[in-house]
Amino acid sequence: MDSRKTRDVLLDAAKRQFIRNGYDVVSMMDIAQESGLSRRTLYSYFGSKADVYKAAIERETSIVIDKLKTIIADDSPVEIRILDFVNGRFAIIKDMVDHNGTLKSFFFKNSWNLEHFRKDYDRQERQMLVDMIVDGVNRKVFDVSNVNLAADMIQNCIRGFEYPYIKGILWKSASREEIRLQFGKIVYAIVGYDDKNRK
Repeated sequence: MDSRKTRDVLLDAAKRQFIRNGYDVVSMMDIAQESGLSRRTLYSYFGSKADVYKAAIERETSIVIDKLKTIIADDSPVEIRILDFVNGRFAIIKDMVDHNGTLKSFFFKNSWNLEHFRKDYDRQERQMLVDMIVDGVNRKVFDVSNVNLAADMIQNCIRGFEYPYIKGILWKSASREEIRLQFGKIVYAIVGYDDKNRK
């Protein structure tokens, strides 16, 4: 088995263990046994359980990044793409968390502790926001004097709503369309887009 396949086998085993038993309970020995490989092999790829978990999260978030890249590659006007990006991002993350038991549990118990697991994801997400904002400014659709600040504000707004969105708190008093419209108002205010013609 080549190096890449071995790593994938280990990560698949870790994911199954984390989903079945939870991050806190799983040991490196559990992951090795689940994979059918030796603990020595596991340690030759990952130094600790946290390293395995980080790699598993990175593999999941790379799927999210790929989906978001598809959204921003769309031919829609930039003012539509940026809203599709924000709302798509919520839906994709919610789906990922809902379908990964341990991630869901870990997310809600330790949402602040996920910071060091998601730095690369956050960097890529921010760059996509910067690119869309620059595109909107160049097309004279957005009125932004500080692109980096605007991207930071949108990203932090998104992150602030992450927990209530995934937990379903926002659904108690509003439909998905109402939530989309309200997020649109926030995003458009940040990028200086006049949405008077938007329904």
